[in-house]
Amino acid sequence: MAPIGQSFLALVLTSVATVSLASTFWSVRGPDSGENGQTMLAYVRDDLASEQTLAAITEEGSLPFKGLYVGKAHRFEAGLNQKGLFVGQISAASVPRDERLTLFAKRFKSAEGWFGGEWLIRNCSSVSQALEQHRVFTGYPMIYVLADKTETAIVECLPNGRFVVRRLDAGAIAHTNHFIFTDATQSNRTIPASSAARLVQIQKLLATQPKPFTLNQFLSFATNANDGPDLSLFRTGSKPRSPKTTCIWLMSFPQKGGTISHLRLLNDTIWETTREEFPASTPAHTVKPLTPIPIVTSPKNAGSEASNPESTASDEAPTP
Repeated sequence: MAPIGQSFLALVLTSVATVSLASTFWSVRGPDSGENGQTMLAYVRDDLASEQTLAAITEEGSLPFKGLYVGKAHRFEAGLNQKGLFVGQISAASVPRDERLTLFAKRFKSAEGWFGGEWLIRNCSSVSQALEQHRVFTGYPMIYVLADKTETAIVECLPNGRFVVRRLDAGAIAHTNHFIFTDATQSNRTIPASSAARLVQIQKLLATQPKPFTLNQFLSFATNANDGPDLSLFRTGSKPRSPKTTCIWLMSFPQKGGTISHLRLLNDTIWETTREEFPASTPAHTVKPLTPIPIVTSPKNAGSEASNPESTASDEAPTP
């Protein structure tokens, strides 16, 4: 029999490393995003019903930020810091759980105990600065999504320790739970049906819906359940233990002024907004919920395909 300590450690690693948190992310920049080419994004999480907390963190040695923490272990999933940097995490569900578990010990963890996404949000002021932290992106398969008022980036971290980066300063980009960039697709083992379906849906909406986009449109995309309980962007789950959409976080980063943030936690329907220079200590205040608008097909663009979102690519094998 294994010692109690070893059994407990194995349980912790299993609960953290093998959980498959489905997420859908998309971002638009440039003329299609309206006001002065601002950055707009949506981060949508699907999970089993569990505790969710938006915590305002102000600690010595760390940038103030608001972070989304989930589960009893309060795992960091996404955050927005005082400098206007957004960091979100997406699981690489196309890599088997057992393989991810064997690689968990190689996942970046700082001396303070922060894993990659939380370390970035505590220490980096921009997408550019975050992308310089190569060690964060090596060792463990997952996907990071980053945004600020000047650009959006997605980092696909591969099982072999390499990573692929796409940076976007104009146009649209979307991602779900499998590797999609040319230099990374060979690392997919099995692409989950939901991940493939959600990617097709959001790419089609971004290609065919009226532009410039608004956050109301982004909310209508995030609440689109047209493809059924398990394959839609908004998932209600066909069974009691099926993953369901639990969080929708929408943001816009104007070229002038502070980041606007609309967060909806679907367990208790909380909305929070920040309209000034982002102060992590500002208390939440009541705002009007964003009103979904009907999804309509634009006759002019109905047959168009999603444009190639790649603006800059790198495939690096950095040293720790």
